[in-house]
Amino acid sequence: MRRFAPPLLAQLFCISLMLAFPSSSTSQIRKPNSVPSEMQTREWALESLQHDKDSNLSRERLVAQLELRDDFRNLQIVNNDMMARRFSNAPTPQITLKEIRSSLSRIRTIAKRLSTNLALPPLETEGEELKSATLTTYNVALSPGLLLLDKSLMSFIENPMFQQLRVFDPELALRARRDLNEVVRLTDFLRQLTKENQTVAEAR
Repeated sequence: MRRFAPPLLAQLFCISLMLAFPSSSTSQIRKPNSVPSEMQTREWALESLQHDKDSNLSRERLVAQLELRDDFRNLQIVNNDMMARRFSNAPTPQITLKEIRSSLSRIRTIAKRLSTNLALPPLETEGEELKSATLTTYNVALSPGLLLLDKSLMSFIENPMFQQLRVFDPELALRARRDLNEVVRLTDFLRQLTKENQTVAEAR
């Protein structure tokens, strides 16, 4: 089984832990038996509202980080399982065309979500690429097509950008965008190919 990319997962988890415990150093300590004035009461109320707002934002960030970590991991899990079963040494395929199509759909969904949540920069020609996405074809059969998909996925997963999250490299970010775009196009093509292969198999 192909290894995961631990640096990204570890850093995302550390970020998640930090967000899970927001600092309370700014909260005001009230003196016992004191009678706050009307102005102080309003100030405490505003501070309480701000604290609640900050806590909600922290929770939202934590959820976003956990979703990002899970998507990055699940992208690899789904792909690894599909590839291992498709290219096993067993005399007969260990995965059906329907299961492959289901895995491809999951990979596509995760790739689209990662593309959005990572806020990757758009490519200069992305508009034209998206318009012609439905016309994209690959002159390959199913197995070679899956290997192309695996190559694009691993290029994205092993992107050095994820090893050093605090350093933004425009070139690496564009590479990640290109890889995810290719993953989406390949999954669209391969899903259609599995559907056509299924139709042919059922007609025999």
